[in-house]
Amino acid sequence: MHERKLDLIASICFIVVGIIFRVEAGKIRALSFGSLGGDFFPKVISDLLIILSVLWFITALKSFIKPKGGAKVSTNVEAKKGNSRKQATAILVYLLLFCLLIYLIDIIGFVLFSLLLSLLTYAFLKTDLTKKDFVFGILYSIVITAIMWFIFVEALGLVMPRSQFF
Repeated sequence: MHERKLDLIASICFIVVGIIFRVEAGKIRALSFGSLGGDFFPKVISDLLIILSVLWFITALKSFIKPKGGAKVSTNVEAKKGNSRKQATAILVYLLLFCLLIYLIDIIGFVLFSLLLSLLTYAFLKTDLTKKDFVFGILYSIVITAIMWFIFVEALGLVMPRSQFF
């Protein structure tokens, strides 16, 4: 029951954040260089966030109204509390590192930002990170960053933040 309430609250929060992003994206001034205006991607991303959050809300609402399997009482409540604290700490650390990367994007540039963000996300999503997984994560990050750079810079003609180092 508690998880269903959290899903409802989180989905509503994401809907609100998506609406705020959409309003703020409308304030971006469209420049004439490139094939798309500077406000195109923020609007698309905020629209996708709103759509996915509404779907999440509908799913959470259905789950909240019609609980699965009746009211079962958990016998392992303490283990769940410890696990949820660990997950909350991991999410907080991830968000802090993400904010640090956002702050440093003007210094490190789009390419290094994308590499680090992709690797950070991969490392946090992987439950037991081995050396082999870490190498795979680095390769994955390089490939994803190269694809993103090619799409944004070469195909769409957008100007991305450049690093002060290279």
